[in-house]
Amino acid sequence: MTPSSGIAHRLTWALTVAAALMTVWLLLTGGEGLPYGLAAALLAAAISAWVAPGMVFTPRPLGLLRFMALFLYNSVLGGADVGWRAMHPAMPMQPRWLDYPLRLQHPASRTLFLLTVNLTPGTLAANLRGDTMRVHAITADTEAELARVEAAIDALFLESGDGERP
Repeated sequence: MTPSSGIAHRLTWALTVAAALMTVWLLLTGGEGLPYGLAAALLAAAISAWVAPGMVFTPRPLGLLRFMALFLYNSVLGGADVGWRAMHPAMPMQPRWLDYPLRLQHPASRTLFLLTVNLTPGTLAANLRGDTMRVHAITADTEAELARVEAAIDALFLESGDGERP
């Protein structure tokens, strides 16, 4: 990669981050204080592109939509499921530890996966050693859901055309 392509890549990254932050700002505030939100989003995006170690990369738009939909679905469904289990008189929970083998290799993909697991109700990524993530779960069917989330994150960062991952 040439230095100019690295700069272009970081600029693309910064614009993507700024757009995402502005979207969140607009959703949370309804457009109130737009100049402040725009300034904060641009500043945060510039800082993230500047301090990011190594190569930063841009997620694929369709992969991003798929991941966001899956994350939202898992959050709502997981929250309802955990609430139902907690309020049910028999508390039908099956807490267990699961050693999940990771296929994701890039640190950014792995980090997003671990954060997603921690933000999904009913699961907790407790440890990462090599290519194995230790997860605490309250249901027996967690492994299949982890595989779906991992596949969505893989699709999020898969470069179109050349098949190389970030």
